[in-house]
Amino acid sequence: MRMRLQQIELPLAFEKLLPTRIPAEVCKTIMKWPLKWQRNILLTRALAGEEIPDWLLKPIDYSFRPASYWDAEDLRQLVANIKGAERKKIALRLIAEGRLDEAEGIVLADTLSERERTIAGQLHPALMGGEYLPDYESGEVEIARVTMASTTQDVISIRTHPQPGGIGFRVVDEYGSSFTIEPSFAKRPLTLSQLIRLIDTGEGDKMGPIGLGVIQINFECSEEPAEDYADFMDFSSEFYPDLGRHYWFATQRWLEQNRCP
Repeated sequence: MRMRLQQIELPLAFEKLLPTRIPAEVCKTIMKWPLKWQRNILLTRALAGEEIPDWLLKPIDYSFRPASYWDAEDLRQLVANIKGAERKKIALRLIAEGRLDEAEGIVLADTLSERERTIAGQLHPALMGGEYLPDYESGEVEIARVTMASTTQDVISIRTHPQPGGIGFRVVDEYGSSFTIEPSFAKRPLTLSQLIRLIDTGEGDKMGPIGLGVIQINFECSEEPAEDYADFMDFSSEFYPDLGRHYWFATQRWLEQNRCP
């Protein structure tokens, strides 16, 4: 059963502690966050004396919408269709380091041959992650993925393809699941908020939820503490730079709600 995540509200007196406990610039930045539940997560960490990295302090623009899924705006989008989780990580790292020209063909290939996949799996099970996703349909692009820290690094792929009058969306995994998602069609690219809704409400007939419901199910079926699931799921996108940050906050909220007292 999926748990409905509730917004955490802190008393006003909590925020009055800020000036003497948190550096003024950090305090000012945190208080600009539009969503209170995310602001409270940052405040709790700051009051505990934890260092907050710069990448967490920039508010998330949930209205962000890519101009197109097919006209690449940066190099990262050119490698969006690499199926393999580890191969995509290598390609993205090389892009960040300005060394993409050093990438071998096997790294940049969308799909590996059966022989190449077999060899990868023999080296380490995690190297199979994403490699067994279905092939892409004509014109199809992966706009986001969910990667799990399972033995074989399972991947759920959110994809889009051109349709008459607009854009179609579908979700696939490596187990042949059939997914119900909303929306499955739009006249233009989704906003970040709409993509999050698609992920959070999506359901597969074999693997269940797409979003954080995955760790909720695993948590309820095991005796492991909530903290063990902090890094179990990675949400990433070459088209929505803030997708991962949103789910970092969402995971922290889940941990707070499920942590043993």
